Amino acid sequence: MAFTTAYGFVEFVEQELGWVVPSETPERRRTALIAETSKVKRRIASDPALYQWANLATTVIWLKGKRQTVSPWAVLGHVQAALKATYRPAIPRPSDIAEAIAEAVRQEQEQRVEGWQGWVRKLTRAQGAGREDVYEQWRQARDENP
Repeated sequence: MAFTTAYGFVEFVEQELGWVVPSETPERRRTALIAETSKVKRRIASDPALYQWANLATTVIWLKGKRQTVSPWAVLGHVQAALKATYRPAIPRPSDIAEAIAEAVRQEQEQRVEGWQGWVRKLTRAQGAGREDVYEQWRQARDENP
C-alpha cells in the first residue's frame, strides 16, 4: 500500500486502474484531482472503519483483477463487495495438546505395547480440559513402562 492520504489514494487509483482525470489543461487536471479528493475525503469520513486505507487498497487490487476502470469515488462503492470476495477465514492452528495427543496415538499404533488399544481409545475420546489429564496419564504410564 503506497498511500496514506486521500490524494495519494486518488493517484493510486489513477496508476492501478488507469482512471484518467477528465481535463484538457494542467490547471483543469489539478482542479479535477482536488474535487475528486474532496469527494473521497467526505465519503471516508462517513464511515472511517469501513474505508480504511488497507480496505481501499484491497478494493483497488480486486477491481484491477476484474479489469474495471472506475473513478476513485466509485471505488468506495465497491469496498464491501471486495472485502466479501477477498475474505479468507483464518485456518485454526491445532493446539499443542492436540498435536501431542496425535503424536501419542501414532506412537501407540506403531509400537503396539500391551494396552495400546485402551490408550488409543482414551486419548482419542478425551475432550476439553480432560485431554491434558489423559495425555499426562499416558505420558507417566509410558515413562514407567517404556
